[in-house]
Amino acid sequence: MDKFQRFGPEASVSEKLYAALHDEDFTLTDILHFLEKHGFSSTVDKLRTMRRVMFTLDIDQPESRDPSRCIDISRMRVHTWIKRKKSP
Repeated sequence: MDKFQRFGPEASVSEKLYAALHDEDFTLTDILHFLEKHGFSSTVDKLRTMRRVMFTLDIDQPESRDPSRCIDISRMRVHTWIKRKKSP
């Protein structure tokens, strides 16, 4: 069974990517294959970096003191990355 099916058919590629990057049950290879299946190209190194960024809080940034704000920023970065990869 595809691990990504747990998110349901209503979840977008962006939402699935975001959730998978936060879930350590998903290996970087799982995520890479998921992206390739949906027409995106990436590397394990890029995904590792994205995962690290999502788990890192920069305490010098005032908005990072609010975890929900950090999650919003990470989500926006993932959506932006996907949009850039989709555009010609």
